[in-house]
Amino acid sequence: MTEHSAKQKYARETGTQVEHWVAERLQQQGLVLLQHSFHCPVGEIDLIMQEKKEIAFIEIKYRSKIQYGTGAEAITATKKRRIIKSAQWYLQKNPRLAKMACRFDVIAIHHPEKEWNWIKYAFDAF
Repeated sequence: MTEHSAKQKYARETGTQVEHWVAERLQQQGLVLLQHSFHCPVGEIDLIMQEKKEIAFIEIKYRSKIQYGTGAEAITATKKRRIIKSAQWYLQKNPRLAKMACRFDVIAIHHPEKEWNWIKYAFDAF
């Protein structure tokens, strides 16, 4: 295994662990997990959760160091478009949820303290 592929594997494993940690914390706050790591042809969404009568499409950005910026700063316009298209795909596949209000949240996490910044309604689909 090359050093590059070893780093990619570590990043994927760390990302999965962080996503599970976030899902657990959100469930403790009353959200219901609908889908973890949703993948479709147009992109992916880290977590899809329901909070009361809203569907939250959640992007998680983890940074072990903030010298290159926070996780929230890493959400580019291109990334937002992919998340929105993925959410549309998800709702087409789950029509019973399509009538619910939707929002796009970002959770930026800083290691090692696992400090997190939950930005509800971080962006919209328009």
